[in-house]
Amino acid sequence: KKPAIDKKKDYLLQDNIDKTLTYQVADCCNPIPGDPIVGYVSQGKGIKVHRKDCPNIAKETKRLVNVIWDESDDSNSILHTVYIQITATDRPNLLVEIINTFSQTKIMIQSINGTVSDKTSLALFNLIIKVKDANQLVDVFNIVNNIPGVLNVERITKN
Repeated sequence: KKPAIDKKKDYLLQDNIDKTLTYQVADCCNPIPGDPIVGYVSQGKGIKVHRKDCPNIAKETKRLVNVIWDESDDSNSILHTVYIQITATDRPNLLVEIINTFSQTKIMIQSINGTVSDKTSLALFNLIIKVKDANQLVDVFNIVNNIPGVLNVERITKN
């Protein structure tokens, strides 16, 4: 059975909060199961769920509520969107190796965009990928970091 794509489903449980409020995963930081999360009570739009390290809520203090992932949810059947950036020393076949690595680990690439600096010979690739949870993302980072020439892999926020 092929995993479903994330449809902004409610993955969360909360304590001492009005049960009629709706939840939505914040587009800016795209939290995925396993990420430390916090809820932001937005006016008229229910609770937006952010990663705790999201810059958009960094200065917020009054409208935050505790939320946790629903461990009983069958979230393994859902793939979540993650934005990552790979920095590497450019070389022949670098992009081919990156794509092959994702293919071999059965990680779906939804989008890839890359540039190479003539001055520094550094390649910068922005990818949108689909993963099951934060643990799978850590595995992806470890594998990509082992590609010769890769200097850094990091999760980024949506542009």
